Amino acid sequence: MDSLLFAGQDWRDTLIDVQQTSAGWRGTLEAPWLRAAVSADTGLSSLVLNVDWLDVAGLGGNGGDPPDPGATSDWPDIDVAIAELLRGGRPLGQLSFALRPGERRLQVQQLQGQLADLQIAADPAPELSWSDQGTRLRMGLVAGDLAATLTALGYEAIVETEQGRFDVDMQWSGAPQQFSLADASGGLTLALENGRFLSASAGTSGALRVVSILDLADIVQRLSLTQWFESGIPFDRMSGELRVQDGVIRVPQIAVTGAGSSFRFSGRSNIASRELDGELVATLPVANNLPWVAALTAGLPVAAGVFVVSKLFEKQVSQLSSAVYRISGTWQEPAVRLDRIFDTRDGGEQELVVPAPEPAADGESTQETSPSTSAAAPSPAADESSRR
Repeated sequence: MDSLLFAGQDWRDTLIDVQQTSAGWRGTLEAPWLRAAVSADTGLSSLVLNVDWLDVAGLGGNGGDPPDPGATSDWPDIDVAIAELLRGGRPLGQLSFALRPGERRLQVQQLQGQLADLQIAADPAPELSWSDQGTRLRMGLVAGDLAATLTALGYEAIVETEQGRFDVDMQWSGAPQQFSLADASGGLTLALENGRFLSASAGTSGALRVVSILDLADIVQRLSLTQWFESGIPFDRMSGELRVQDGVIRVPQIAVTGAGSSFRFSGRSNIASRELDGELVATLPVANNLPWVAALTAGLPVAAGVFVVSKLFEKQVSQLSSAVYRISGTWQEPAVRLDRIFDTRDGGEQELVVPAPEPAADGESTQETSPSTSAAAPSPAADESSRR
């Protein structure tokens, strides 16, 4: 068959073989992006579709009228099993589900399987429905190693984990395949355990480049702490929430905690312009050693000042451990700038201890773009002088 338009899909160059048997109907479908076998009872009230492989890159609309949920009202009940799901030839996972049509409504029930090394959670039961109000998706995804998930999706593996979970609750106008982040509303919660962030290469781009802000590798280099985290930035737990509404992504907070260090990110981004506006609070293990403070503020005069203050007020300054960064720029070119450093005694932000550096004059490098700066260790003489 040269071309067949069905369910909003152009089945061009499709081979269809249908036979009637004593038990009902049997057939096969073969297209450049699909191979499947189908069986149905004599009255076509129910249908079973066993898909050998399906490449989602081949799915697409006909470019004409938008899909109408009313067109599915007369469909039979369809049970679907996809043995191999692909994306552009790359293995993506396996799925099985039941399509149950209603009055101008199509529901996906009994959804099971694995997508990009993420297992669809059974509790609570996943829900996917399409009606005149649009599409609604509620689903839990259980993660193992997120490095495998990112690789399966064709992205750079910037994070490794032992386990975790994502819970998605989103809705958007149109059919399921018409998902658009700018048009969607809802949210995603995450909880990851026992992992580490890896350095993102210069080739990382787009939304993953924004996520790489949280890999903290660049900040660690700026703090001259690379030798502490040579194999990545470890964490015990990462949790947070993302909300999408009216074309804006809001992050109330994403918290990353580990042994002696923690990071908290909050902010928002306009999806259309891809502009960023956020804040990252980094707390690092600096109890009796403050070379990273000098690296943060990038200057030996500041380093000397910090050293003198640390000796005069050793007990108080030993509590100094947090720095606040402003996140700006775009998804493609996110920018990180030191805003302030504060004392975290008593569990909250106290007085400003070391202010952010003044903007550099023309021709001078800034903290935002300069390479990491290591403070020279003060001499024993300076140490003795400061004690006096």
